[in-house]
Order: sequence, then C-alpha cells, then structure tokens
Amino acid sequence: MSGQQTINVDSNGQTRYRTYANIVVNTTGPFFIAANRRDIGDYRAYTDEARMLMILHELAHMVMGANGQYPIRDDNPDTTPGQSAANTEIVQGHCKTEIDSVAASGR
Repeated sequence: MSGQQTINVDSNGQTRYRTYANIVVNTTGPFFIAANRRDIGDYRAYTDEARMLMILHELAHMVMGANGQYPIRDDNPDTTPGQSAANTEIVQGHCKTEIDSVAASGR
C-alpha cells in the first residue's frame, strides 16, 4: 500500500479506516505460491490459515481503534526491519483461536 491515504468513516460514524491510492498484490509471495517456504506466524505459506492471518494483518493496518490508533504499526521492510513479523505475531495472538476454528471447520 502506498500513495495518498484517505481516512474514511462508516455511515454510523463508529468505524474509521484508511485507504490508499495504490495497492500492490505480490502474486509470487506466500499467499499464492505453495513453493514459497516462508512461514506466516505459526502457519505454512499458501495454507488457508496463513491466508487468513495475512488478510487480518493487512486489515489491522487499516482499521482505527477506538483510541484513534491502528492496532499494529506500519511495517515497511526498508524502514522498519522485523516490524512485519512482530505485527503478524500481534494479530495471531488476538486471532489464532478463530483462524484455527475456521480452518478446521472447512468454511
């Protein structure tokens, strides 16, 4: 995600989220390629669990909490090395039970 950010508010005025001018999907990364051996949190690349965790990680960058802060910090690997993995751990810590439950149910 890059470019100009826009802060949006839902129709009830309750949820704030940001959108970006540009979004790039890495079609050679662990979301799409099974041969990519990089784990995503506790999950193997290209699994439903890893995909859910990656999507939740990205959403956590976008949806603002009630305190006016985003749940995880920005994590550009060029400027904040290691932050992405730390952020993934935060998201997994909050969502692991649900991720595992959805994956186990086959939904």
